[in-house]
Amino acid sequence: MHISKLSWDNCSRRCNDRRDFFSLAPSPHDEECTPAGEEVSDQIIEVKALIGQLMRIHGELPEGAEFVLIRNDHEFGTYYEAGIFYEMNEPNYDEDEDDEEETPSLLYAQKCESGIPDKWDAEALNEMKEAGHTKFLPKQPGKVVKHQGKVIPIKSEIA
Repeated sequence: MHISKLSWDNCSRRCNDRRDFFSLAPSPHDEECTPAGEEVSDQIIEVKALIGQLMRIHGELPEGAEFVLIRNDHEFGTYYEAGIFYEMNEPNYDEDEDDEEETPSLLYAQKCESGIPDKWDAEALNEMKEAGHTKFLPKQPGKVVKHQGKVIPIKSEIA
């Protein structure tokens, strides 16, 4: 599934009287996410894993719903979070009722907004690992070289 990357402003511009969106989260509630301004590729991997987990919890997207990656520019740097577009309520033309009928995409978006998980599931952790999230890369110690009888640590790109 292709997931569009949009800035917050572009998300707002795509809204109209029939379409809106919710900003959801960058990761499950009790998990640490990659901070703003750090490893944007890791942030994107996390958001895609969260979207996958939301779909496993709440089912496939109904017609009119669309997940997106929302880019936010913050004073500490850029960060990404999951968002979902949905179609607004449909007017009910029954004269006896004042209520509007909720669309399937709105109901789904509401379930996603209120049903963000607390923890990553095993499949999400595996997705992040396979995508190369730095959290799952092996940690290698820095190299040590002897020079004139002194031990001098050399910083590697990995350590």
